[in-house]
Amino acid sequence: MNTSLGQHDSVSRESAVHWRPAPAVVAAVSCAGLLVAAALLFAQPRLVVFAAPMFASAWASTSRGTARVRAWITDAETVETTVVRCVEGEPVEVHVHVETTDGAVLRRRYIPAIDGIESTGYPDEESRSVRLTPRMWGRYPVPVQVELTDRTGLSRGTALLRPLILQVLPAIDEQPVTAAGGASLNRVGSHPTARAGTGSEYADIRPFAPGDSVRLINWRATARRGSVLVTARAPEHAHDIVLMIEDPVVTGGQPSTAADRAVRATALLARAALRSGDRVGLICLGSRPRWLAVGAERHQFVGLMSTLLDPDVPAADTFPGTVVPRHAVPPAATVVALSTLAETRFVATVSELRKRGHRTVVVDVSDDTAAGAEDPVVERLRRLERSGLYRDLRAVGIEVFPWPGERLVPEVLGSDPADTVVDGRFR
Repeated sequence: MNTSLGQHDSVSRESAVHWRPAPAVVAAVSCAGLLVAAALLFAQPRLVVFAAPMFASAWASTSRGTARVRAWITDAETVETTVVRCVEGEPVEVHVHVETTDGAVLRRRYIPAIDGIESTGYPDEESRSVRLTPRMWGRYPVPVQVELTDRTGLSRGTALLRPLILQVLPAIDEQPVTAAGGASLNRVGSHPTARAGTGSEYADIRPFAPGDSVRLINWRATARRGSVLVTARAPEHAHDIVLMIEDPVVTGGQPSTAADRAVRATALLARAALRSGDRVGLICLGSRPRWLAVGAERHQFVGLMSTLLDPDVPAADTFPGTVVPRHAVPPAATVVALSTLAETRFVATVSELRKRGHRTVVVDVSDDTAAGAEDPVVERLRRLERSGLYRDLRAVGIEVFPWPGERLVPEVLGSDPADTVVDGRFR
């Protein structure tokens, strides 16, 4: 069962029981039917007397009441939770608890196979401990299958609950990368500016002026020149960065190359920007457009990844259509869009943000190695069409960066934007 981003299963911790007759009841009814047939065939009404108790047991199995099952999961610290976050490849240990009502007897509980997750460990305890190891990032509703019997033992019941959502964050390698390049804010950060002020970056040496602090005096230069000189420094300011991405749909348990690139690049850019003191926000376009306000808190990275992986996250705000609300992108913010540029709505949204005055960067995450590889003519036409789209975006001031081959994100953003095609290759 694939339970990734394409399927937005909600949490269900309580469910009704689906009952069916127990195997013994089915066998008794079959025998009773044979006895009735024999009584009619051989004209022996006394055989019906032997069949009556069997029919009574079948009737008793139908009066099962309205039993319900409640399941919940606790983490390693025995805290009840509905969402557990981890990094792909990281094992997570959870404890499955089940309680029943109306006298139903619990026979068995287990977690069915989940596509993309390895589960091990089912000890015979009141609280069963299960270890889940995800192999790929995504959003995985964790199901719990419960099997029961009624108080008489004449009926068997089953219930399927989803008491837990497992949010698996992508594992990323630390790489020095930045997407900031627009106007900086008057807030302390790590990006040097061209303005003079108080900072750590050397800017110039100038004569002493009234109001300068004594700590700014450059004593070596003062001794050489014979006049009081001070060291001018450039202050480090912060930026606002808004990442924009299409909902990565995962089918068959394995995301496409473009979806995997987009998610990992979003995580890498978000973490690098937050560590530089920048504020980072997120806009997700697709079936359920949503956005997360910019922030620089310690938990902002978790909020960004939760908004990307889970469309039902309460911290995110939704909006209709493709027109991004103005308050979702602060003034002077840099917009970094990661997309295959296959959807015209995404291109229109990027163009609209550029018209509002934001510095807009588009990273094309298309897999060039797979598209049209079998037919050179098709590949040539595709590249020409993509080059025309690049020129249209650059005509309105949007920087476009293709992502060829297996290049890393710093190499992609550090290259020159592509705007033309020569011999079938972007230059």
